Amino acid sequence: MSHWDIHQHEIVLDKFRGKDQYLSSPDTFDGMVEYIKSIGREEWLDICGEDDAFGCPVQNINGRIVSRDLTDSITEIDWLTRNMPTDGTWSNILDIGAGYGRLAHRLKAIYPEKKITCTDGIPVSFKVCEQYLAYRNIQVPIVLPENLPSEPQFDLAINIHSWPECKMSEINWWLDWLVANKVPYLFVVPHHDHMDREMLSAENQSFKPSILDHGYEQIAYWYGPECYKNDYYLFKRKGQ
Repeated sequence: MSHWDIHQHEIVLDKFRGKDQYLSSPDTFDGMVEYIKSIGREEWLDICGEDDAFGCPVQNINGRIVSRDLTDSITEIDWLTRNMPTDGTWSNILDIGAGYGRLAHRLKAIYPEKKITCTDGIPVSFKVCEQYLAYRNIQVPIVLPENLPSEPQFDLAINIHSWPECKMSEINWWLDWLVANKVPYLFVVPHHDHMDREMLSAENQSFKPSILDHGYEQIAYWYGPECYKNDYYLFKRKGQ
């Protein structure tokens, strides 16, 4: 049984950004804000903005409202910006397991020219993604996995904190789909690894070998900022 087989029934539709809903919340955001300033992305905090809509835990830090949604998203987008090719290669993005659409929201704020498609096979996630992006006036396709188009070709697939909550059969379905549709780049943020544990599925099995077996090779890795550890993996399909 995957995490979402049970957890989706606990989601409160008007508080889905609340604690213990889609994102847990660290005790403080001071360190993450300082990290974002240190890498020269302070303006992104203002471009993206934040509020407490849908129960989001926020803090006021020096007059700026911040959240885990905001700081995680900026950190992820910055790392992608630094590690993806600069030739427009990632102009058409597929967000697998998009949840309520927080990354699509932030990507469109920072890079309005990029095309983003959100997909999620969990009914409650699909519903709140529609709700949240409409609230933010973000117009991107939100598509069930079985209805995804193969054209136009996606340049980059993103999976953040989703596959660790899935069964191996579900992860392999997605990897088969990515290969069949010739998606060259794959960005994965699993739950933070613990020493000898790496990219574990809901069945306590590493899914990194499956990524490699599908022809993807790791081209970049980062353990995240010192103040808030995470794991960032970028893969590229061989021959593409």
